[in-house]
Amino acid sequence: MVQLPKREESSSEFVIPDEDVYTIVLDRLSEERTGKFADKNGDYHPEQEFYFKILDDEEFAGCELKVYVRTDTFYDGAGAGQPAKVFLIAKALLGASFDPDVPPDTDDLVGMKCRGTIVHKRVMGADGSERTYANIASFSPMRQRKPASSVQVPERPSV
Repeated sequence: MVQLPKREESSSEFVIPDEDVYTIVLDRLSEERTGKFADKNGDYHPEQEFYFKILDDEEFAGCELKVYVRTDTFYDGAGAGQPAKVFLIAKALLGASFDPDVPPDTDDLVGMKCRGTIVHKRVMGADGSERTYANIASFSPMRQRKPASSVQVPERPSV
């Protein structure tokens, strides 16, 4: 048996990666559930938590970042409004194989990599103290390396 500490004796410290661009992998997903916050019409939408881990930084390798994603929309932002977060994430994870007309199953995205831009968000806690969180502000596909050019340079005639 383990005796848990009292609330005032508990530590709530966690690692916050620096603001930068990292290679991240979608490590796991939560179960889909009804979101905590209502939209402007008072409707609650289904959501899923996407857990990403940093791969390419020695200091922050394995650091986990959580993103809340609505799962009832795959809007591309072509009309008015912002594209759905899940649309942007899928586009980054799938890269060249992304087809906006064929929404993927979120389980199929687990284990895929992309680039994520980490920014810090500062908020006031209920106790008046400032708290800092690391958020993934944008997602982009992994850059594909182009094969080496096989262009032949003609030899110069000898004089």
